[in-house]
Amino acid sequence: MVDYEARLAVRNPDGLLRPGMTATANISTENTGEQLLVPNGALRFKPDEAKRGGGNPLQVRVGLEDQEQQATIGPGSRQTVHVLQDDGSLKNITVTTGQSDGKQTVVKSKDLKPGMKVVTGIKSQEN
Repeated sequence: MVDYEARLAVRNPDGLLRPGMTATANISTENTGEQLLVPNGALRFKPDEAKRGGGNPLQVRVGLEDQEQQATIGPGSRQTVHVLQDDGSLKNITVTTGQSDGKQTVVKSKDLKPGMKVVTGIKSQEN
């Protein structure tokens, strides 16, 4: 969250607003409507790299279990997300990216459906 100080000119016909009063406002600059979102970690996850790192591919992270880093993927790019199947295997799904808030990105795909478990990483093995 970012805080900005702003000075606004507003109509006050009833005199309810006084100089120096504070207010909180949420200013929406763009609205995507109802869209399919994935965590940005899902757009960065590469199972082959995770396996080289000694991770167990069956111990995947899904969703926003940990704070995700920002992605640098632009709108309109084609990316691959990996979805966890019931048998523990991963299925590759190609998506086209849309707007991002730095944590989640709008995606479009005929194969990705709401409720699917997109993989964001491999869980570390604890001893």
